[in-house]
Amino acid sequence: MHPTAPKPESLAVEARRAPALATLRRRVTEERSRGTEERGTEEQRNRGTEERITKTVPSGAVVPCSAPPFSKSCSTGTRAKGFTYERKVGKFLRRACDAAGWKLWDHQWFEYKNKEGKEEKVCHFQPDFIIERPGQDGILIEVKLTYIDTKEQLNKYLKFLGIFGINCFPVTIVRNLVPGIPEYINNFNEIKPNSVLHLWM
Repeated sequence: MHPTAPKPESLAVEARRAPALATLRRRVTEERSRGTEERGTEEQRNRGTEERITKTVPSGAVVPCSAPPFSKSCSTGTRAKGFTYERKVGKFLRRACDAAGWKLWDHQWFEYKNKEGKEEKVCHFQPDFIIERPGQDGILIEVKLTYIDTKEQLNKYLKFLGIFGINCFPVTIVRNLVPGIPEYINNFNEIKPNSVLHLWM
């Protein structure tokens, strides 16, 4: 239960007798008020984002978008190591694309409408990397610190990227190999559909 706020006349007396206490009380009140305003602004911003997406994404379309509110999270342990490896791979791919004149999409978010019953729900997906190559198929890249089968995930991305207008073939880049891994390559220039590229860095 919050304490009852002091009456204005009490505050006036307090300001004369104990100016330091009055100043502290005023600062606490301002901080509480600012926090309430910030929470309201954040709720309005999130609500506005949802309304914008619902209105701007045509049914059946796939469009690039900014990161949705739920995407921001802190990572530790193995997950953090995975993100560090992804950043290193991203720098490697950036150099390769710059040299070849290709366009690199780096962790770009996309959104689309998915019909569930009579309602349409806005959904998101975020491939690790997409390489657009003029006159050639693009390359959809999934990066894993340790190899796992990514076919199901990549096939989903391929479907939506095809709707967006980028035809790609999938490639998985890994740092750590495991027993039973399919045939893999060590040279980026040798990639082909469904290649597993072992990139140690």
